Amino acid sequence: IVNAELVYHGSTDVYRLYITDIVKGLLVIEFSYQKEAKQITVLHRNFIDIPKILSEQHKKIPYDATFQAVKILSSQYDSVDKSYTEKILVSTGLYHTLQFKVLFGFDSNIKQVILTKVYLRYAFYNIDDVIHIGNGLMAIQQ
Repeated sequence: IVNAELVYHGSTDVYRLYITDIVKGLLVIEFSYQKEAKQITVLHRNFIDIPKILSEQHKKIPYDATFQAVKILSSQYDSVDKSYTEKILVSTGLYHTLQFKVLFGFDSNIKQVILTKVYLRYAFYNIDDVIHIGNGLMAIQQ
């Protein structure tokens, strides 16, 4: 584990935690928090296999690339379908930065992960596990 990002969904009173697995992708855990009992209850676990998604799109990732950081760009809840759409950014060491759209079904399982954008780098360098977003700009700490 290198980095994690947490989002709270007030409409359903659940949290979703994205955790980077340095070589495989992202672990996504959805849980609720009971204030009175001071405990969490894990509701769902999902995994996003980033190398597999890239391979299916004929994008070759270097064997030594690592997934360093994750940042949630947006999260939208569809009250009719009772589903979520989240846009996330994943920075990698020795590769490009990737943007995904993650679609969750009414049962909170991932229905689809779509690679929506690849931010190209002119050189493949190692990075820290920090992404800053603001005013339409993205900065990745090197």
